[in-house]
Amino acid sequence: MRKKKIKYVTPDASWIQRRKKGDGFIYVNDRNKSVRKSEVVRITQLGIPPAYEEVRICPLNYGHIQAVGRDSKRRKQYIYHPDWVAMQAATKFQRLFNFGKALPQIRAQVDQDLRAQKMTKQKILAAMVKIMDLTNIRVGNIAYAKDHQTYGLTTLRKKHTRFVKNRVLFRFKGKNETPWELTLAHPSVCKIIKRCAEIPGHVLFKYEDEAGQPHPICSEDFNAYLAAASQKEFTAKDFRTWAACRELFQHLVAGKKVPREEQAAYLKEAIKEVAQKMGHTVAICRKSYLHPHLMKSFEKGTFQIWLAHKNQHDIEKLLLKWWKDHIKTARVKRA
Repeated sequence: MRKKKIKYVTPDASWIQRRKKGDGFIYVNDRNKSVRKSEVVRITQLGIPPAYEEVRICPLNYGHIQAVGRDSKRRKQYIYHPDWVAMQAATKFQRLFNFGKALPQIRAQVDQDLRAQKMTKQKILAAMVKIMDLTNIRVGNIAYAKDHQTYGLTTLRKKHTRFVKNRVLFRFKGKNETPWELTLAHPSVCKIIKRCAEIPGHVLFKYEDEAGQPHPICSEDFNAYLAAASQKEFTAKDFRTWAACRELFQHLVAGKKVPREEQAAYLKEAIKEVAQKMGHTVAICRKSYLHPHLMKSFEKGTFQIWLAHKNQHDIEKLLLKWWKDHIKTARVKRA
């Protein structure tokens, strides 16, 4: 039987409802009738957490969203079709390859803007991109700062900042209340941060307009700068995903001579260290930030074979070479 193509769907009233009954659940369609046993089997295999409320299940087994519900904090959560997840991952990592190629152009623009004489919005944004490049800090979200008192680059407060000689120290709680402690020693960036701290207001990164009025810099400003510098629609998420892959790649290159029987343990520890550096859980890091084929190739030993024939020492250039070769191999397999 031919496999049906994944269909883009939107949750609505026609979707199957999950209702509590005794110690378990029943599932009813839009006509308030129980669904067939085969549907119950499919729904059970989705692994919807029992604690989710307001659960709706797609009536199509080929919908890109298979289920939606709300967690204990009333946040909407989605369960996607595995084929859709695979398609999105392929698209994401192709995009990330393009980001890696554009990174020298972004860095060149940043360095140029950092040399500007005036303290412009552009210069401050260049400093912020440099900070992310050096530290892997999250970009930040106003809603998270307001509702959860967790912070990122654009939402840092002056109270999170200390100036010690020629260095800047940041100490704050990031997403999921993960503690962050960062030290910056980049001379021009540290000077810009100090000047930002002198502008009135509790938010650290601000610029002054022509009338001298201060305005905080938001994540949209940051992403707009990246897009202009790269001439592509890249965002802070691309920057951090690239950084995570680069960190793992560096670990794997360093572990090229690890004995076969120790490779799985080495990979596990490497992922743990990357997750810690990025401020993620190991599960989130594996699922959303690391190239799955990079991990698989190390486990299988094909990464080590590939690396043996390379003499490039620049980690980012070597990573791009691996990516390019992987894309070629994937195309040959599909053909």
